[in-house]
Amino acid sequence: MTPTIPDWIRDFRCPNGRFRNIYEYAPDETRLYGTESLFGDWDGELLLLAQDFCCTDDIEQRMEEGRGRVYAHSPAMITNRSLEVYTDGFDCGILYGSALAGMLRVGDSNSGLPGWTHMSDHLCEVLRFTLDHMPNVSAIACLGSVAWDLCHRAFGAECNPLSNALCYHCPSNLDGMRVYAMPHPSRTSAVLGSKEQVQERWDWLRTDLLGTTHTHAAA
Repeated sequence: MTPTIPDWIRDFRCPNGRFRNIYEYAPDETRLYGTESLFGDWDGELLLLAQDFCCTDDIEQRMEEGRGRVYAHSPAMITNRSLEVYTDGFDCGILYGSALAGMLRVGDSNSGLPGWTHMSDHLCEVLRFTLDHMPNVSAIACLGSVAWDLCHRAFGAECNPLSNALCYHCPSNLDGMRVYAMPHPSRTSAVLGSKEQVQERWDWLRTDLLGTTHTHAAA
């Protein structure tokens, strides 16, 4: 169950104005991560940490369309569809979050993440809050370079580039927490070369974490 979200998270504002807090749009929202609607097991062993939820244009469009809950995952998104395939067979319980949590980049989906490091102290605190409220967590899968960078910052650890970490089958050990370097689901084939290599890396993560193998359907 999602813990009660403290005011220091709800009331945070980006110092450079390039991001807006989801709670400015949805002050009564009870989720910390919109993607909890896909994987929302706070008692799970694995935290999937992606990059960001979406941009302000997307949220405003959802509001104009009259959606009942704007802070929820889109089943049609390639990232979410891919994750459902890659995590098939993970019976450890999963919470799906993002490095930027509820901070939405201002503008459209092509605006990138300019200046996100201005919020890094706050985002590290949000990540630590998350881990503190996951009693069974033993591993984090960082989906992309922003998550990989932020996770190491939160633990006060040096960070090798994600591109280097993806070359090896060896998670970081951060204060006893296994932290896995994974490509972002929307760009996996471009990073690792093929869908087969992407699936192999997810299979390695599952085996390393759970000691089990599983036959997946084709992505």
